[in-house]
Amino acid sequence: MKTVTQKTLRKWLQHRHGKFSEGKMAGQFAMIWGNGMISTGFLIPNIPVQGPDQPHSVPSFCLSLALLFTKSPGCSNMGLISNSLDSLSQKLFNPVYREWIYLNSRYYAKRAESPFRVRFMGFQLEVTDGASLVYQFKDIFYRQEYHFPCNTSDPVILDCGANIGLACLYFKRAFPGARIIALEADPRIAKMLSHNLQLNGFKDIEVIPKAVWIHNQGLEFMADGADGGHIRDLSGNSGIRVPSIRLAEILEGQPRIDLLKMDIEGAESVVLADCGERLQRVRHLYVEYHSRAGEPQQLGNVLHLLTEQGFRYFVSSVNQEIHHPPFPEISPGQIDLQLHIFAHKC
Repeated sequence: MKTVTQKTLRKWLQHRHGKFSEGKMAGQFAMIWGNGMISTGFLIPNIPVQGPDQPHSVPSFCLSLALLFTKSPGCSNMGLISNSLDSLSQKLFNPVYREWIYLNSRYYAKRAESPFRVRFMGFQLEVTDGASLVYQFKDIFYRQEYHFPCNTSDPVILDCGANIGLACLYFKRAFPGARIIALEADPRIAKMLSHNLQLNGFKDIEVIPKAVWIHNQGLEFMADGADGGHIRDLSGNSGIRVPSIRLAEILEGQPRIDLLKMDIEGAESVVLADCGERLQRVRHLYVEYHSRAGEPQQLGNVLHLLTEQGFRYFVSSVNQEIHHPPFPEISPGQIDLQLHIFAHKC
């Protein structure tokens, strides 16, 4: 097992950040260490982030602590600390995880009216919301939530809710010959999507700047400029009029769909019901399910439909933490349940 040394970490951080103070390096390591420990359920309290004028930096402290616990057979937490260090080492030697650490540290708090450019893993994107970028990158590239088995070099992929294009980049990285149709309702985000795909040389991806829906007559849309735009709901706020497209008609025009990815912020249950038997053309399906307080929950109907159309499914929570309190009072229009649904043909 490789060991993460202070020299290794310094070399990587200097490569990504250039010259920086010991205090900045200490802060970076504290965040990396914290992520590693949290992932195993263990926290070390009161680890100071110390500057260059103080005798012991966080990296030195953490590495000394690691050495102490892994070499002390009498320590009751030895196994827990050792497992956490193994997990942390595995993450730090994963280049995609290190890329996420870099993006998180540099862009998470950045939001701007004008797009700013971000480079990662050979790609470049125009972005306005750094936090949204960080969350999407971790889910798509690190956790690989859209990975699916495929025995063809040119899978057909429908990306419903394509946002600024991270999923499209992931699909093209995995399947250069993929035929992708990307749909995005938010007019501003759709322009960024088209620009980002062209910026990375993907001229063969069809972009449809319309809301995925059950008809082609347009609808009221609540844009947020990031990744949470949705069809007008019970919140009472006014939206903007955007064109719509019936997903069922797109499915009819495709002999097969290897992956239907659907992240359309609450419209999924209505759209899937309208697709009905056309879902039999779909081999793999990803749905991010949302329900909003004040509106009927449709999870049971969605799962019943998938079963009827020959899918097996796996469901997991987008946010694994339970609400505190577990029976919260949520204002109408706010999301009260958000789930990943992964489905495939039996």
